[in-house]
Order: sequence, then structure tokens, then C-alpha cells
Amino acid sequence: ISRYLVDNTLDIIKNIKKQTDINTFKDGIELKNNNTIDIYDSEGNIVSDNIGTGMRATIKDEKNRNMLDMDIVVTGDVSGDGDITITDLIKVRHHLAEMDELTGVYEIAGNVTDNGEISITDLIRIRHDIAEMDELN
Repeated sequence: ISRYLVDNTLDIIKNIKKQTDINTFKDGIELKNNNTIDIYDSEGNIVSDNIGTGMRATIKDEKNRNMLDMDIVVTGDVSGDGDITITDLIKVRHHLAEMDELTGVYEIAGNVTDNGEISITDLIRIRHDIAEMDELN
């Protein structure tokens, strides 16, 4: 996998930009030996439009057997819709205020500075992205 960062310890693919459609995502992945990749939402349906945090990438071999399953993390997308909106900002704010905890891939998505924990800096960077002041990478 080339364009994105794979964490084999956590079984995640991250550093995916908001509003990444399925074809762009697949173009950023280098598969070998006629392997294929499908993306599934949280209900197990194949995704055909934008990908979001919490979706699952399944790599299959040429005989359509599952080889690898990895969770998807879209930077800043803590709501799982594939975009960064006011909903994501509020969820991160609630996490920081200890009103509602983000966990797993959603916590990783909210940690846009990738320093190991969600901080006020992450909240500000998400806010700047929404205000179109500075887009998250």
C-alpha cells in the first residue's frame, strides 16, 4: 500500500484525506498477484462512494479468499461519514471535555497531529479545516 500509512499492529490504514472516493482510494493502493480490495461499511455493505472512518478494507486473492482486513481511518473524520464537519468538531470537543469518549479508530481519526492523544491542537486544526483556513492532510 503506497499512498497511505498502514499500521500492522493496529490493523488500520490511515492518513486518508476527507472526501476520498472509493476509486481514488483504490488507485492509491498497490496490489500484487491479481489481488483485489473491497471496502465495507459498518453493516457489511460494499461501499461505492466516499470512504469514512470505521469502514473496513478487505484484500482478497485471485480466488476471492480474504487475505487481510484493515480498519479505515480518515484524518479528522470522527463521525465516520468521510468528511470533516461541525459534527466532528463537536465530537472532539466533547472528548476533550470528557463528556463523551472517542475510542478506537475514531480516537485515531481525531488525533490529527498524530502525537498519540487528542489535544486542543487537534480541535483547532479540525476547526481550521472546516473554516477552510488550513486543510488537513
